[in-house]
Amino acid sequence: MADDYYKELRAEEFLREIDTYRKADTVRKADTVDFGDKHIKSLAEKAYGLAPNSRAAKYYARCLGMAGQYQEAFDVLEQYIKKHPDEFESRELAASALFWLEQYEEAEKYYKKSIELAGSQQLNTANAYCYLGMSLAEQGKEKEAFKAWDKAKSQKPSYTSTYFVKADYLLSKKMYDKASSEINEVLELAKRKGWSGVEDRANAQLEIITLEKLMYSPTQHPPSSPGHGPG
Repeated sequence: MADDYYKELRAEEFLREIDTYRKADTVRKADTVDFGDKHIKSLAEKAYGLAPNSRAAKYYARCLGMAGQYQEAFDVLEQYIKKHPDEFESRELAASALFWLEQYEEAEKYYKKSIELAGSQQLNTANAYCYLGMSLAEQGKEKEAFKAWDKAKSQKPSYTSTYFVKADYLLSKKMYDKASSEINEVLELAKRKGWSGVEDRANAQLEIITLEKLMYSPTQHPPSSPGHGPG
């Protein structure tokens, strides 16, 4: 028991080092260093090896996910969930792994469970609703997907991923005007908040939508009047 206690303490030291490393100005690039960083993955793997049933599992799973090792990430999280069945974040991370494994029905179940758990703890669920919408859309459940995205926006109107995700879906369905509306909405939000990166992304997306609309929308020609064709 004492040995496990000291292992967990050492694991926590590794996790604190990750948190400091991600936030430090000396290593910051655009925002914070992500879990794809080799040093972070090394620290997370050490922490997980010491205390696999601690929150180190979530750190390590994030690193695996960033490396495209979605099945491995899910396996780590599944073991953690068995020990912590009421913890919402691990469910959401597991749902994300399932989504990228294209197991959309299972991803839907995990997202819904994470939302249920988060709601009971009065936690924000905008991210879970956003990606629940993606899982539903991939199954052809369009109405349910739109409801999930609306819920995400009502939960956190400033969560920009929802607008981009919904716009991407609308664009894939050639609903150009509706896709533009979503992007214009996030563009206005970015301008109000002074988020230059989001603003640049929104403007780039609007250009793509406009280009695709020009390329794939049927061109409307006025009908020729009888007797006035070339002759």
